[in-house]
Amino acid sequence: MDIHKPKPIRNWRKFLKEVGFIVLGVSIALGGEQAVKYFHWKGR
Repeated sequence: MDIHKPKPIRNWRKFLKEVGFIVLGVSIALGGEQAVKYFHWKGR
C-alpha cells in the first residue's frame, strides 16, 4: 500500500478552493441530516 504525502499548497486560491470543498461537503451532510429529521418528526 503506497502512502503519498500531500503536496503543500503554494497559493491562496488553491487553499481557498480546498477549504470551500470541505465546507460544501459538510454543509450538504448537515442539511441532509436536518431534512431527514424534519420528515421523521413531521410523520409522527
